Amino acid sequence: MSHELPGFEKSKVAVYFCGGTGLNIGKNLTDIKADVAYIDTSDRNLTEVHEASKVFLTKNTVGAGKNRGYILPIVRPQVPNILTRFPAADFNIVVFGTSGGSGNILGSLLVSEMLKANETVVVVGVSGIESTEVVDNSLDAIKTLEGISHRQARNILFTHILNGVGVPFSVTNDEAEYCVRALCDLSSQEHQRLDVKDVENWANFSSKAGIQPQLCELRIFDNRKDASTVNEMLSVASLYTDEKQEVPFGSPFVTTTGIAEKGSIIADQLHFVVNSIGIEEIVKSLEDIKQESHRQQSRYRQRNSTLDIDDNQDDDGFVV
Repeated sequence: MSHELPGFEKSKVAVYFCGGTGLNIGKNLTDIKADVAYIDTSDRNLTEVHEASKVFLTKNTVGAGKNRGYILPIVRPQVPNILTRFPAADFNIVVFGTSGGSGNILGSLLVSEMLKANETVVVVGVSGIESTEVVDNSLDAIKTLEGISHRQARNILFTHILNGVGVPFSVTNDEAEYCVRALCDLSSQEHQRLDVKDVENWANFSSKAGIQPQLCELRIFDNRKDASTVNEMLSVASLYTDEKQEVPFGSPFVTTTGIAEKGSIIADQLHFVVNSIGIEEIVKSLEDIKQESHRQQSRYRQRNSTLDIDDNQDDDGFVV
């Protein structure tokens, strides 16, 4: 089902910033050339930077408290309204933290609805590791995206950013912002030799590769040397500001290239490399972190109560 309105001219790029992490990332990206939406279950993450006309707060919610199961049935019926107000573009970027409750549920619901409408969607997800709760949420969010991909029989490209031990959230957000800017550059429709269908073909490569659609890792590089180190690359899109620097690399099933004007993109060259085995590495890393946390927590002790049988305690627990 399309969410376009009659007489509506489709935008080139749309970015949906979902939940607290998404809104925090989005507040530094007000200058991007894209239609922008800020979507959350609470107003506590809003700042003066978030333009009111671009904000959608779900009804009957005051946050999710990192409880994905609680928030899902409440916000699921509201997603069509979100896409009516903020329609999908030729290329769509959904940004959220995988570790919370609101963002990854809202983001995943948007991805699911857009795939049903045959839209092109890329996810930028940030995972925290500060507690077993957030690691569990991240694992469930990634598995949800895999499930959506299988049910819709469409690839989902997933740029994953891990907030490691000792790394400030601001650093992780900077990395996410870079990825969003790079994806906006790729999909701007302003480059020679790269049109809308080229980008669609790059993102929806499964039929060319002869593999089942699935969740795939998307990695973004600003130099060919690093990009060429990706194992089992399936699909590659590249942007160059100097066509003399264009050199094919790897053995992907699909490649596409655009030539950008100097200074019009965030680096002299950008490479968007997709593989599927990277998802296994992401999941294994999170599971290892979870197991180590459980190992540490197994040493915790349940202390003895300070109460004893001689304390004069009433039915409400007051000792007097």
